[in-house]
Amino acid sequence: MSHGLMRLGAPPVYGPSEIRRLRRRFKCGKTVFGRMVGVSPVTIWQWETGKVKPSGPARQILHYLNAGILKIDPKLFVGKPGRPRRCG
Repeated sequence: MSHGLMRLGAPPVYGPSEIRRLRRRFKCGKTVFGRMVGVSPVTIWQWETGKVKPSGPARQILHYLNAGILKIDPKLFVGKPGRPRRCG
């Protein structure tokens, strides 16, 4: 019996250059991109330098963002009003 759920395979592994390219595609700094993915800016830095690899839900979100399945406006994640914007 199907409940309208689609079975998804494991998301691809994203290396440092792919993560940096994805973040730049959204024209975001590490802080805003981290908020979009649900991790800290330090984690984004660690991914982009290859010190740590994304895993679990963050890896799935990166895949959805990259594939265009998840459409997010980075401006929704910019800090407090009145602060300079760090994305396109």
